[in-house]
Amino acid sequence: MFSIAKNSRFTAITVSLLLLWGVSSLSAEKRVRDNFPELLPGVPRRGAIRIQSNAWYDTYRIRIPQDAVGVTLRLNGAGADLDLYLRFGSPMQDYSEADVYSEQDLFNEVMQIYRYDEIGLENGYAYVDVAYMLEKPPVSDQKVMKTIPYTISFELVTGEQEEALEPGDPVSGVLQPESFMQKIYPVRIPGDADKLRVDLYNSSGDLDVMVTDSPVAPADAHPIYLAETVAGNESFVMDIASVYRGETLYLTVFDSIASDREQTFSLVAGFEEAAPEFLNVLPALPVPRNPFENALYSTVEILTPESGGSGAVLSDRGVILTNYHVLAASDGGYYNEVTVAVVQKTYAPAVESYTARVLAVSEDLDCAILQIVRGYYGQEIPDDYVFPYFSLVGEEELSMGDEINILGFPTIGGSGSRATINLSRGILAGGENISRIHVLKTDAMISGGNSGGAAMDSSWRLLGIPSFVIEEDTESMGYIIPLSTVPAEWFERYLP
Repeated sequence: MFSIAKNSRFTAITVSLLLLWGVSSLSAEKRVRDNFPELLPGVPRRGAIRIQSNAWYDTYRIRIPQDAVGVTLRLNGAGADLDLYLRFGSPMQDYSEADVYSEQDLFNEVMQIYRYDEIGLENGYAYVDVAYMLEKPPVSDQKVMKTIPYTISFELVTGEQEEALEPGDPVSGVLQPESFMQKIYPVRIPGDADKLRVDLYNSSGDLDVMVTDSPVAPADAHPIYLAETVAGNESFVMDIASVYRGETLYLTVFDSIASDREQTFSLVAGFEEAAPEFLNVLPALPVPRNPFENALYSTVEILTPESGGSGAVLSDRGVILTNYHVLAASDGGYYNEVTVAVVQKTYAPAVESYTARVLAVSEDLDCAILQIVRGYYGQEIPDDYVFPYFSLVGEEELSMGDEINILGFPTIGGSGSRATINLSRGILAGGENISRIHVLKTDAMISGGNSGGAAMDSSWRLLGIPSFVIEEDTESMGYIIPLSTVPAEWFERYLP
């Protein structure tokens, strides 16, 4: 939505605006009323930039009510490349003062502002300029245009509430782009409640949940609770302060990443610390029909509170190999427990199903080994619960030019807010030692999120884990940490 300003007439516009605002003897209120017409929600307004004037812009004002969660400004029918600029509270004397702008190489710009974006949405009046920002007048049919006609519309989305949640009763919902990918659910807090448990599940994207004490909180207000991780599903238990007992709190389900497609989800809230019984069931394990499906189900997604990656299951007890950097935390350490998501449908995001604990790490070798220890909702793993896992192959069984297959969850592997599992193919392109670490090279596509996944031979046996890419200009080479680089004692200690 936002971009760097192109060649423009900032200086001329600044001077014109200063003349307009600084010299006028009218009161500020009368200037606003006379010079800046108000756009009304749902009422398109026609305008025209007059090229023969000194200022190639028009200014409007819009009123943003307290219950607004998002606004859309849209140009239609523009005869040249017009741009949009918005400032909260007061008009702009220079477009470097704009709080939000849209200046793509399009005749008809669209500007969308969500209340909880980084910029946010401020209550009260905002001022919008429609401007022609190129240095030369526009030309149509080999003639300089005298005017640039356009239609501008202002759309407003308010925080409409869904029906109040009943404790333990799940609801299903759909986030729509036209509603700014959010839904608001009231929940009445009993006078004796100590905990509020919220479970967001069956999510088709990376959805999050915010708890507030009003349906639409100010953009600069801190929510009572914010569950915003890279996982698609969110589950949390929060303590209820005495001030909220007997009151209504509001759960906002939202997608902060993707805004161009609908996302589905289910939601349940209650006042017990344990998960609802219907969620407290381990997923049924798929039965692979062939070696490829076995590899597919043995490749898992690893999710930490900060980031995500991939992993390869090495044993029927849920031992997983991945990269150290997949577990790395911003404070310099690493997460000792992570969420494991598994493939249930090939063309859908992996489903958060388990918690894994780190068994050992080697930061120098960029390797880590984990084990699944319980279900996502805290369920015990029974002894007869057998995970799909890889057969292993040593690099000595392969030659340069042999087929290499890569499975994982690269961020580029999803156009929404969650990636689905991705398969790429190439060849074994060689090997080398980098900082005394032996690695293999491949031209198979590897990108962010693939790290720690599965690098396999043509028989779908695990050769190693894709770990990093070296890029130069438009070309890249993928690097695999082979099993021979992983500490041998890990296999002796943690694999049967």
